[in-house]
Amino acid sequence: MPYTPEQIAAFIGAAAWIPQLITWGHKLYRRPTVVLIPDSRIEIGYTNLGPIFNLRLAVSVDTQDVLLDNFVVHVEHESGEIRQFVWQGTRETFSQIRDPSGSLHAIEKDESGVAIKVRPDVLVDKFFRFQDPSFAALTKTQVEEVLAHHAYLLEKSENVFQGLMRSDKLHALLSTYKSNFCWRPGRYSAVFRCDSINAKILQNPTKFNFTLSAHDIEQLRGNFNVFEPYFEWHTFKGKEGQLKLEPVFQWIYPSMSR
Repeated sequence: MPYTPEQIAAFIGAAAWIPQLITWGHKLYRRPTVVLIPDSRIEIGYTNLGPIFNLRLAVSVDTQDVLLDNFVVHVEHESGEIRQFVWQGTRETFSQIRDPSGSLHAIEKDESGVAIKVRPDVLVDKFFRFQDPSFAALTKTQVEEVLAHHAYLLEKSENVFQGLMRSDKLHALLSTYKSNFCWRPGRYSAVFRCDSINAKILQNPTKFNFTLSAHDIEQLRGNFNVFEPYFEWHTFKGKEGQLKLEPVFQWIYPSMSR
């Protein structure tokens, strides 16, 4: 039975939709690809929170909205030692203002590391803070013991300051800080990954490299001298409203490349 001109026209019109339907189906079932683009300069530290790895990170996705969490950085030294740094929070700069003296001050917002929503038409660009969770697990009991000893001294109404600063529990904690220093001279590689809460995603992690010099390590080891005064300031001086400045840890800012 021959087709009428109207039927042939209908077939042709329907066929014209096939490429579009294929495109829609491809977008519907294809996993969104997430790309993490790190800044070329990172911030490396060693404080009472342990080893720290911070940097600005741009995040993009191609096909659909995704809710991302569990950002991690796998950092490997040339010796083979591997550490995993886990996302703790972000900082976003909104603008800068100039005070009467002419100095610039950034208006920033800190957020906890829970989740970030990324859309195909918006590039997320924020400063990410990463820490090594194994360090917190290592020092957790000792920190609790120091705090418990502080509470005990307060109840006894003794010289709380001298009692705590000279206690074996505090010095054991300070010794743990110093003995678990992990940064070393040499070449490092870093790989960035994340997970999605609402979709299965594709990632093409790229390995980035940076190098720490002997001078870098010496600077970070200088923070050993800051642990005790930092603890003292946060436990006593700050609460008493004294004007002594808060002790500041040193940081280094090596360059990172592919």
